[in-house]
Amino acid sequence: MLALIFVAGAAPPADPLGYTGGAGPLVLDGRVDGGPGWMAAADCGDCHGQALAEWTDSRHHRSWTNDLFQAGLIAEPQRFCVYCHAPAAVQADEVIPNLAAYAALSPRATGAVGARLAPEPLAEEGVNCAVCHLRDGAVLAARPLAPGRAAPHPIRVAPELGGAEGCRGCHEFAIPAATGGPSPFLMQSTFSEWRALSGPGDPSCVGCHMAPGHGHRMTGAHDVEKLRGALRVRRAGGALVLEAVDIGHALPTGDLFRALTVELRRGAGVPPDSAEDDGWEVIFVAGRSFELVETGGPRPEKRPLSDTRLWPGQPRSVALPVDQPEAWWRVRYMYGAPHDLARGLAPLGDWVITLASGQVGQETRK
Repeated sequence: MLALIFVAGAAPPADPLGYTGGAGPLVLDGRVDGGPGWMAAADCGDCHGQALAEWTDSRHHRSWTNDLFQAGLIAEPQRFCVYCHAPAAVQADEVIPNLAAYAALSPRATGAVGARLAPEPLAEEGVNCAVCHLRDGAVLAARPLAPGRAAPHPIRVAPELGGAEGCRGCHEFAIPAATGGPSPFLMQSTFSEWRALSGPGDPSCVGCHMAPGHGHRMTGAHDVEKLRGALRVRRAGGALVLEAVDIGHALPTGDLFRALTVELRRGAGVPPDSAEDDGWEVIFVAGRSFELVETGGPRPEKRPLSDTRLWPGQPRSVALPVDQPEAWWRVRYMYGAPHDLARGLAPLGDWVITLASGQVGQETRK
């Protein structure tokens, strides 16, 4: 599994929707009314009110403005990040002149403070309707209109939007190499994970993340109840058994620094659902580890060392100290690495969610 997930191998085929995996901006080429310029999500709301309301409450909408991304951008203000979180060329044109000002906000910054951030109103829409559906002046749809129906704009059928292929261009891409171009290793590998695990009749990304009832909210790792439902925790003798359930990829997937941690507190201290670390010892990490390698480029290159994430159908056992029944354990989902939390660029509670907890001497509870 490691070879499949980490090593990109041959270059992937061109993305059918034009996404570049961070290599460059997305070119949309005009509005549906034939004019030049940007199409805001509100331009679609008169006809697609429910989709607009769902999108407004989505992480796609907040892909640029959420605190975790902004913290990451300040720490590493790279064009690569812009081309995924504010993908359209007109969005990138707003943001790229601001990258020096983002860098100056870092706790590691030295010297003069950069210019103030200029307004970024287009980037603040994040991944909006146009980013997914507008190409060459036409609206992409997963399927043709029903007989007898018409639309007030050109429509082009793009079946990829109805399956996993429509998500690949943003949710699977290589680590940027320090010397330019992509590394042979994947930074995000969700599409390959799904492809390795799925079989005939299994749902695609759309089947799980756009299920009826939430559609364009596209719920995922920031939907706490959905996240808790993807993890089964049970006791087996002196061990805690963790298993990924009802998902088609590894847990966690996505950002390379996400992880599940199993933690133990042997005495009195903060409650198990607290984001605080005082008195807690990490006894297992389900995640990926990397090393930084100097390759002669302007910065070190990340290279994978290990992958201990949870895979559906492969329970993981973590030993508990059975001689300490009063000790507490907890399983937390980490949206970043310890060094991300230590920078203090986003509230601690945004980085961490407790998914399950209990005492060693009691039955498991979530």
